[in-house]
Amino acid sequence: MKIYQCIHTYPAYSDQLDQKLANLAPGELTFDNVHKILLADGFYESYILTPPADSGHEVFFTLWNYPKLQKLWAAENGLPEEARFREIRIAQIKKFQPDIIFDFSPFVDVNFIDALHEVYGESDMKFICWNAYIKEEVMTFPKYHAHVSLHTPYIEHWRQMGLQAFELQPGIPEHWPKADGREREIDVLFYGQYLNNVFKNRRGFVSTLLEMKSKTALNIDVHLQISPSADTSHIQDYLDLVKLPIFSNELYKKIRNSKIVVNNYTDYNGDYKSNARVFEALGNGALLLSEYGVYPSGLTPGIDFLTYKDISELPSLIENILSDWDNYKIIAEAGRNKVNNIYSREKHWNYFEIAINSIK
Repeated sequence: MKIYQCIHTYPAYSDQLDQKLANLAPGELTFDNVHKILLADGFYESYILTPPADSGHEVFFTLWNYPKLQKLWAAENGLPEEARFREIRIAQIKKFQPDIIFDFSPFVDVNFIDALHEVYGESDMKFICWNAYIKEEVMTFPKYHAHVSLHTPYIEHWRQMGLQAFELQPGIPEHWPKADGREREIDVLFYGQYLNNVFKNRRGFVSTLLEMKSKTALNIDVHLQISPSADTSHIQDYLDLVKLPIFSNELYKKIRNSKIVVNNYTDYNGDYKSNARVFEALGNGALLLSEYGVYPSGLTPGIDFLTYKDISELPSLIENILSDWDNYKIIAEAGRNKVNNIYSREKHWNYFEIAINSIK
């Protein structure tokens, strides 16, 4: 089985990756070299499909809207300089000849699926879309053969519509450390987007953390990817305390140096709670302090991580945890062990393969 997996990038990550590529000599600036650097950098690593080495399966992964990567591929494969991202993706698919298209961006390039049907509509190729963008109204893309998400209410919703849908939680990379090698220096870490449309409740959440940072001696790091149109009035007095967005290996390294990772969801998650931070925090051994709710199968609040019911609880919870850290870090270790056992990279692939084989 051959799979073409494509994910969109964020402008802030593209800028950071540009800086990492700046030292390459002109002759080193090839698609293969940039692709290797991208994979080694670990962007959204827990989402990338990784079949066993001896399985015979193959995955072509790309950041489809990262110019430096995709334009290099286009130039090396005879496409005109003005080729657009969608044209480049279609050309990559034609060359790779996959059995499965796994598109993580159906809501970014909404016409990509039409281009796929135009070229491959009569073939046996399967088009799968990922959607974990939790909005007020569920976004549905019926022209794909199946929907995949980590948000189980979405799975139930699509199935009730008569669509094929499958749950797929992230998979923990096997190279993430299984034990701490040093004392963690950061007391509290939060990282994420700051937007108007789905994160209005995040304003008070972030404001609480920044106020705590300003008034205590705790080492609290808040990394925000702030939308240009975001309402920052709630954190206006603390903007100088906000750190730049953080991604990939730099993020994982910071989590490994943090005692607590606090987690927050969209305004529309409801009772069910899962996002990348759950797996990144647990997988890198931090104590996850997350919203009260229902979590992915096998992850148990109070045993593998802790929860809060209201933002106002955060300061006292954080202080209590840090004052008794030797006992609470036992929960962090339990969480790391649990998520490695239940949601390993190997099982991530197995879950995906079972889902794909069940598509009718």
